[in-house]
Amino acid sequence: MNYNVSDFLTLLNKISWKIGQSLQDWGEQLLSHLAEATDSVQGALFCADSKQENLYLTSFYALKEPDKIPNEIKFGDGLTGTIAKFQKTKVINQNIPDQFNNYAIGEEFKPKSIILIPIIFNKITYGVIEFTKQIFYTDEETFFFQSIIQIVGVQLILLIKEQQQQQLLENLREKNSEIQTQSEKLYELNDEISVKRLELEEKNQKIGKSLRNIRTITEFGQKITATLDFKSINKIAYDYTSTLMNTSGFGIGVYDDFIKGIEFTDFKEPNKVFPLFYRKLSEEQFSVWCYKNSKHIIINDLEKEYSKYFKKIPDFGKRIMPQSLLYVPLIVKERTIGVITVNSYEKNTYKKDDLLNLKALASYIAIALDNGNAYEIINFKNKSISESINYGKKIQQLILPSKKELNKIAENFLIFLPKDIVSGDFYWHSCINDTTNIVAIVDCTGHGVPGAFMSMIGNRLLNEIINEKKIYSPKIALDKLNLNIKKFFKQKNSDITDGMDLSLCLIEQLSASQTKVTFSG
Repeated sequence: MNYNVSDFLTLLNKISWKIGQSLQDWGEQLLSHLAEATDSVQGALFCADSKQENLYLTSFYALKEPDKIPNEIKFGDGLTGTIAKFQKTKVINQNIPDQFNNYAIGEEFKPKSIILIPIIFNKITYGVIEFTKQIFYTDEETFFFQSIIQIVGVQLILLIKEQQQQQLLENLREKNSEIQTQSEKLYELNDEISVKRLELEEKNQKIGKSLRNIRTITEFGQKITATLDFKSINKIAYDYTSTLMNTSGFGIGVYDDFIKGIEFTDFKEPNKVFPLFYRKLSEEQFSVWCYKNSKHIIINDLEKEYSKYFKKIPDFGKRIMPQSLLYVPLIVKERTIGVITVNSYEKNTYKKDDLLNLKALASYIAIALDNGNAYEIINFKNKSISESINYGKKIQQLILPSKKELNKIAENFLIFLPKDIVSGDFYWHSCINDTTNIVAIVDCTGHGVPGAFMSMIGNRLLNEIINEKKIYSPKIALDKLNLNIKKFFKQKNSDITDGMDLSLCLIEQLSASQTKVTFSG
C-alpha cells in the first residue's frame, strides 16, 4: 500500500457523502472505495441506532451470501457487537471464529485476515465497518483505516443530520403550525454541520501530515536498507528522524558482546558529537533497560517519571540532561541487537505519533544493521576463500608443462583460459626421448575447485601410467587410465560418474621431413 497526499485527497472526494444520497448508497460507495484502496475482498457496514443499543446491517460489498448476515446485532454480542461496545479496532490474522465466517461473509469463503473498525465520534459509537482479505492486513493498512475512520464518522453524522433535516421538512409540510419551531431546528442543524465540516478540515490536515510521515518513512526504509556502513546508516537515520520529531539528542547504540554492553558511536547533540561511549549491561541506564526488556521508553518529564525505571536519575555523563526522551529497541528476527534514542531539552515533547514513527524507523535500522553485519561476515569469508583458491592456482600451475618444455614439440600453440581461478581442464606432456613426445589435452568433470581436484588426479594417473610404467601406446594408456579412474572413484559399487574427456597423442619425429602421430581419445 503506497498512498500519497494526492491519492488520499482523491479518495476523500470519492467517499464523501453527497446531499440527497441515501445511507445505503453512500455505504456501498464507501465500502467499494476502501476495499479497492486496501485490496480487501469483502466488506460490511453496520450502523447503530439512536439509543446505542443495536447495530443494523446498512450496506455490504462483494458478499457471496449476504442473507446469512444477521440484520440486527446487540452491542456486546459477537465480534461486531464487542467492537461497537468497547470501541477498539481489532485485526484477526489467525484462528478466525467459524461463526463469524458463517454469518459475516458466507460459508464458501474463509478469509486470511479480518479487520473490524468502530466508527466513533466524540466517544459515541455510530457504527462498525468490517473488511476481509486473503492476505494479512499490514500495520500500515491498520493505521490507514484508523486514520480515515474519523472522516467516515463525520460523513455518517452529516448523512444522519441530513436525514433528520429531510424528516423535519416533511413535518413542515404536514404541520404548518410548527413551521417556525422546525425552522429554528433546521438552522441549528446547519450550524452543527458547519462545525462538523470545520472539524473535518482539521482532521484532514492531521491525516495529511500522517501521510507525509508515512511517505518519509517508506523513502527512509528504501534508502537505509541499501546501506551497509554503520556511519552512513547513523547519518541517514539522523537526517530522516530530525524531519519527523525533535532530535536535540540522537543516537544509535549496538550491543557489543566483547564489552557486554551497548556501544554508541557519533551520538549527536546541538553543535557537538560524542564519537564513542559505552553503557555496560550492569549499569542503571535507560538504554540498558530498553535493551534488556526489549520495550520502548517514553518520558516527557524526567524528574517526575524516572522513578518508573530507577531509584535515581541515571548519570548522563558529559551530555546535557534531557527533559523528554524516547528509547526504542532495535529488533531483527526476534533478537534485540541495540537501541535508538531521541532526546529533547523541553518537557512534554513526544506524543504517541512520535513513538510510532520512531518504531517504524527502528525496524528499518535493525534490518540495515543486520545486513551490514552479514555483509562483513560474507566479505571476510569470501576473502579467505579467494586467498585459498588463488594459492590453489599456484599449485595447479606447477603441475602444468612449461612453455619451454612444450617447445620440444614442433609447431605447437596453446590457448588456456580457465572459467574460474582454478581450472577443471589441463594439458600434459612427457618427453620420452629426443625424437618422441607424448601430449594430452584433458577436460575434467566440473570446473573451478571440483574440476581442479579432478585435474590433479588425472595428472597423477598419467604420470604413473606413462612415466613410471612406461606405457607409450595411446590406446593402452587410455584403457589403463579408464580402469584406474573407475578403481579410484569406486565406480563399480557407486553411482559416481565423474571422469574426464581427453585426447592423447604419441608424436614421433621419424626424419627431418617426416613426423608420425598416433592418436587415441
